[in-house]
Amino acid sequence: MLELNKLNEEKRALQQQLRVTTETHDKRVGELERAGEETEGHYVKLLEEKKSELEDLRLQLDSVEKQLKSNRQFLEVRVQKGHPEWGSSNVEQLSACFNCCFLWLM
Repeated sequence: MLELNKLNEEKRALQQQLRVTTETHDKRVGELERAGEETEGHYVKLLEEKKSELEDLRLQLDSVEKQLKSNRQFLEVRVQKGHPEWGSSNVEQLSACFNCCFLWLM
């Protein structure tokens, strides 16, 4: 009987140890799941911000392209109307300058 009591005590001790270990691991798994969800939320937010920034840059690029096109047309009209101060070399230099600015923005 004494040995049976000893085995029962060992069994209870091991069951208690198993409960504590299981609770500890469950708690840690919960913490890791929450951390993963927070990290995912953080990256989703960053992704949305970057998408918004990219769209804003695309709109800016479109605007610059339209302005460049308008400026070229203006210069071409000035040359066609015979304004000597707007000779073809000046137009080419300005066009090269606009192209440089355009490439810099990209």
